[in-house]
Amino acid sequence: RNLSAQVSRTEPQVFLPPSLDAGAIVAGSPERSTTPNGETASTAPGRTVHILAVDCGIKNNIIRYLVNVLRAKVTVVPWDYDFSKEEFDGLFLSNGPGDPTHCAKTISHIQAVMQRPKPPPIFGICLGNQLLALAAGAKTYKMKFGNRGMNQPCVD
Repeated sequence: RNLSAQVSRTEPQVFLPPSLDAGAIVAGSPERSTTPNGETASTAPGRTVHILAVDCGIKNNIIRYLVNVLRAKVTVVPWDYDFSKEEFDGLFLSNGPGDPTHCAKTISHIQAVMQRPKPPPIFGICLGNQLLALAAGAKTYKMKFGNRGMNQPCVD
C-alpha cells in the first residue's frame, strides 16, 4: 500500500519567509537571515528563491528551516500533484514512509522536470532520493536491516 498517500497533505500550501526588514525573529530561528555558513536563499536584492517541496511525509522542521533560516518561499504540494509545468527555482523531494515504487505519479512528474532544457536543482532526502533515482532509471531495493549509517550500500 502507498504510505506516502496516507501521510501527504491533500492541497498545495505556500509558506513565505518573514519580512527581512521587519526585524521580527521567528521562534527557533537565528537572529540573521543567513545560516552559520553564510548561506541564504536570496539570490538578488528583492528576490527570494522559490522551492517546490513534494510532500511524501515531510517533517515540519524542514519547512521551518527553508522558510525561516534560508528565507525561501516554499510551496509544499501533495505526493501526486503534477508540478511538471510549475515554475520554481529548486525541487525538494521529501522523506516519507513506504516503498518508492508505489509513487509512480511522482516519479513521472520528476522525470518531466528532469527533461526540461534547463532543469532546476533537485534534492531528495531518504524516500525522495530513492524517487529521484527511480526517475533517473536506477533500481532500488529494500535493505535487509535498513540504513542506520553503518551499512551504506555501494558497488565496487
